[in-house]
Amino acid sequence: MAERIAVALVDDNPLIADGFRSVVADSAGIDVVGTVASAEELATINPRPDVVAFDLLLEDGSAPFDNVAMIHSHGARALAFSSAQDRSLVQQAARAGAYGLVRKSSPAATIAAAIRAVAAGTEVFGADWAAAIDTDPHVVDIGLTERQLAVLAALASGETLEALAERSAATRAELDEDVSAIRLAYVDEDGLAAHAELRSNGEEGIRS
Repeated sequence: MAERIAVALVDDNPLIADGFRSVVADSAGIDVVGTVASAEELATINPRPDVVAFDLLLEDGSAPFDNVAMIHSHGARALAFSSAQDRSLVQQAARAGAYGLVRKSSPAATIAAAIRAVAAGTEVFGADWAAAIDTDPHVVDIGLTERQLAVLAALASGETLEALAERSAATRAELDEDVSAIRLAYVDEDGLAAHAELRSNGEEGIRS
């Protein structure tokens, strides 16, 4: 029997949380283990999730960068679950290493497929996600190859990896590797280290 995927949601809208539960409840092999209003509350969820879907804009004012870092600190992979209207918020999540984005308005099958992909360590790079990175003026400074930049631009324009593989000399496996390389290259490692240090110092202060 295949191992089931545990997923949690960070969203402060009760209607969205209820809808997420309903959508995922009908998806084979996926269990919703908790829904919370903030990333800080993830520590209360047991069992720990494999994937955490999260809204980019929460009423507590928390930044997507910090929330993704916190999700990953709990041993889960982060998947943005949002309307993706603000590219700066998408960029923050990407710089913290989130695996991609699925829109809240997506069909149930698309949401479930995104959860399964992220659980397997595969990026979910749709047009919203790719466009946010592609339009960042600093993307030219992160060491991407010419092909990786071309892949990013194609995805940002709405082209799928399947279509790109059909018209290019690269195989689908090579394109998947390019997408992973783009995600990792865009991560702000210094920012993540600073975030971890701040949290560590804060926890030390609580204990002392």
